[in-house]
Amino acid sequence: METINLKVSKKIYAKVLMLLNQFKPEDLQIISNDDANIKAYLQEQIKDMDSENAEFLSIEDLNDLLEKTIVAYES
Repeated sequence: METINLKVSKKIYAKVLMLLNQFKPEDLQIISNDDANIKAYLQEQIKDMDSENAEFLSIEDLNDLLEKTIVAYES
């Protein structure tokens, strides 16, 4: 499957989506910018894990971090 990025004005956005939605899902998938951004972020995270540059937290460390964050924003 090929990918095309379109920048569409708000004026015709609904019409373009209506046209694109007429195609079968196996022929055309609509990917929002949010989906593309999330995919790029996750790919970067996987790359960090594969290169062993990722930092991991234990459950206890995460719990401590969350507690400190909650306390900081309670007042």
